[in-house]
Amino acid sequence: MKTSYVTLTLTILLVLTGQHDAIGGILSKRDPSIMAKELGLAENPVNVNGISRLYYSYVPESLRGQKNIPALLVFHGGGRGATFIAQTTNFKPYADKFGFAVIYPQAADSKGRWQVGRDSTNTSDDIGYTKALLKDVYSKYNISPKRVFASGISSGGSFSHRLACEMPGYFQAFGILAANMIIEQAPKCKPSKASPIVIFAGTEDRFMLFNGGQSDLKILRNRRGESQGVISHPATVQKWVTLNNCQSAGPVVKLPDRDPDDGTTVTVQLFDNCDDNAKIKDYVIHGGGHNWPGAGTNYNRLTGYVSQDIDANAEMIKFFKQYGL
Repeated sequence: MKTSYVTLTLTILLVLTGQHDAIGGILSKRDPSIMAKELGLAENPVNVNGISRLYYSYVPESLRGQKNIPALLVFHGGGRGATFIAQTTNFKPYADKFGFAVIYPQAADSKGRWQVGRDSTNTSDDIGYTKALLKDVYSKYNISPKRVFASGISSGGSFSHRLACEMPGYFQAFGILAANMIIEQAPKCKPSKASPIVIFAGTEDRFMLFNGGQSDLKILRNRRGESQGVISHPATVQKWVTLNNCQSAGPVVKLPDRDPDDGTTVTVQLFDNCDDNAKIKDYVIHGGGHNWPGAGTNYNRLTGYVSQDIDANAEMIKFFKQYGL
């Protein structure tokens, strides 16, 4: 069973407030290298303009030695990092079943945040890092440049929006969870090509507000009392629909309420007839919070309900397979 993304978000709170990690033993201050070994991940160094950084990888045994391997990059949320998102999302059995490598990038910022395209104290060159990482996996793991996909949650999701804006030619499609486009990014986003994107958003997300604006959570605010401002989820979806020149909006479909006790229901809408067949698929988790649908069953007053009505991993893979995963 997958570990709840609730625990990852709680880690963010503990890091921001200077407290120690102590959540069920999972988030103790363990060496990421040890965690990587336990999870069956390889640790990979990569040089970015003279700075040494890391990423983690999992390549199924059945793919080793093959060429033109597909790969999924999973960008962690602000806080704990790559090994924890690997544990949380548990993509390994999906990679084994469907035949793709999983790459877990690691942010360099001291708070585990990605440089999402706004002025801040985070000076990391995460665009340069992503390009260096991709060059490395192409050669080291025989990853096909034409079969690379990206997903991310929270800060990693906002960074995935940035990648779709600035590096669309490097990825075949994106999966974005609990992350709207940031206010500073929206007017500047002018991608060179359309990107297929599947998006998941909870209506009760207190970190990445469904209706946009700044979170009222004090722990997310800086010394000036500000937090990262975002446009609304509907505006984010419409931004990509417009950029992709999608001509058809399908009906809003209510999905089966597979777990009546999880506090959520789910609707989905597909936007089609887009440039380069770059569809936009929008999952709205009604009652859902700031988490990864299908990953655990915990509820927390800050991160909210985790929907068990859908499995975000499976839905993303289904979407990505249309584009060569």
